[in-house]
Amino acid sequence: MKRNTSFLFFALLIVLSLFSSIPSINSIGNVQSKLFEIDSDVNDVIWCGSNNQSILLLTELSSLYKSDDNGFSWKKLNDILLHTGKQELEENENEVLS
Repeated sequence: MKRNTSFLFFALLIVLSLFSSIPSINSIGNVQSKLFEIDSDVNDVIWCGSNNQSILLLTELSSLYKSDDNGFSWKKLNDILLHTGKQELEENENEVLS
């Protein structure tokens, strides 16, 4: 019995070492995963779009992230929104001054 237990332990170590060497994008069977880090804890999640494939994620530090592929890839929107907002303000300021 002891020989069987040590064999199972050795086999488990080999399996765990194989999983630890898998890169951050994995495909095992039909399940795919990808590691993505955000700047803080999640505050809110909203699924949107006609087929709920788009996800908006708000963090505790007020960062906004968007995924258009059911959460497989993410884009941080803060800089995009800030740039768009500044552009809009500049355009409206020019219209008001004219």
